[in-house]
Amino acid sequence: MPKSRMRHSGLAIALPPPISVPIPEPPPMSSGTASNSDGFTTEPNTPSPAQSLALLPKPQGILSFPDGDLILQSNEGDDFGVHLDVLQSVSSYFDEDGEFAKPPQSPGPDIHTRRINLSTGTLDLLLRFLYPSRHPPSIDSTERAITLMQAAADLKIECSWIDKGITSYLSSVPHPLRAWAIATRFGYKAARREAARRFFETNEDFYDDVPVELEHVSAKQFMELQRAKARAVAMARDAINKVEWGCDGCWQSWNVNLNDGRPWKSQFLRRVSELNPFAYDATSEVTFELSMVRGECGHCPKSFVSEEAKDARRILRAQLDEILRNIK
Repeated sequence: MPKSRMRHSGLAIALPPPISVPIPEPPPMSSGTASNSDGFTTEPNTPSPAQSLALLPKPQGILSFPDGDLILQSNEGDDFGVHLDVLQSVSSYFDEDGEFAKPPQSPGPDIHTRRINLSTGTLDLLLRFLYPSRHPPSIDSTERAITLMQAAADLKIECSWIDKGITSYLSSVPHPLRAWAIATRFGYKAARREAARRFFETNEDFYDDVPVELEHVSAKQFMELQRAKARAVAMARDAINKVEWGCDGCWQSWNVNLNDGRPWKSQFLRRVSELNPFAYDATSEVTFELSMVRGECGHCPKSFVSEEAKDARRILRAQLDEILRNIK
């Protein structure tokens, strides 16, 4: 009966500690055919399956488990002892009916070697995400992030720890379009939304700084991003134009409109007209207060601290946050 598979929930898996130091060389094997303690017949100088994992040479610090039932071998020939059920929990590539299926039970432990077309560094990083610990691995370069995403895609891996790691790294990439293009190429939705949010918050068009990573996304995808930004900016400006609160000196509730000529509103709209509406300065307390102080109505500054005015500003900022949260 096929084993059920549970996708990664993001919870740490309780497993034996990995081997992170080289293992001493084994004693010489006796020549000739002999029966070992596991009941196997071994060829000259050939370790039994029970010995094979323990005798693997391991570079300093790579992730490998002594009780693993599968050996993944990197392009450089380094071996990683892993658990097949852990791999199957995050990828259909390792399913029981796939290439990595276990053969029928045979005497002694099931330890089988499979070559993976990944470098030692990439395979080690990938496994550290699949075996999460208290201190998740970090990604320190765009090249490393892309290599990890490509490996996960090739092996059909779906892992929340990788999603979080990629989102965290791409949010630190200074160029939002570069981060967006990388996330879009590999289908990392959370990272893509975060990168799009940062792109919406800037007035930069990046026409003079086009990242090469855009070559991996379609023109349609990029145009959809541009249209989404234009719609979001228009909605934000509309919300800013509608902010209002009353002033005893003006004798009415002010509705922000450049043509109204209201003292502080005219000042405010002039100040923010060249700013991105999502930028902090556009709706900061300082911007509002300066606009009121420089207006012609001497009563306007007093209304700034009223509950009505505070609520109006809070509502405005909430509306802007909601627009950004709806990025897809």
